[in-house]
Amino acid sequence: MKPTLQHRNSIKSTSPLPSKRVVFPYGWQEALLSWDAQPRIRLLLADDHFILRQALTVALSEEADLQIIGQANHGREAIELANYLQPDVILMDIQMPICNGVAATRTIHQHYPWIKILVLSGCDEEKYISQALQAGALNYFLKSRLSYQEIVAAVRAAYRSCYVPRAR
Repeated sequence: MKPTLQHRNSIKSTSPLPSKRVVFPYGWQEALLSWDAQPRIRLLLADDHFILRQALTVALSEEADLQIIGQANHGREAIELANYLQPDVILMDIQMPICNGVAATRTIHQHYPWIKILVLSGCDEEKYISQALQAGALNYFLKSRLSYQEIVAAVRAAYRSCYVPRAR
């Protein structure tokens, strides 16, 4: 479920997942009005490879309309961060410890269907691809066949709820 306004300076989630209260400082309305008119796409990266997360963070932060708001090392952390941060788009790996990307995608999609999930994985087994798509991922991309420009285009298309073309 989407967060509901509890007080003029706080948001409390009505999700059955563990919730945290977010308190905004006074004057946050003025800060929002001073931002650029272009909305930024809020991204969550979920991958167990630290180097890949860091590289994606550095590269994607260069885009004016993209904002990395969190990084998850495993599926359970991705679920918790999705609950707390409410990203627009998640780039999710499949093979992660503790909770894999398929289970995390399924849980996030059930509780937050408005969050767009793109799977970015090194695993090209057909069973994982079909499981991820059935769990609620918009598309499945192979790390070895995807360029930086394709990642950016896929994130933007997912945010706009457009068809996300699959890399060949």
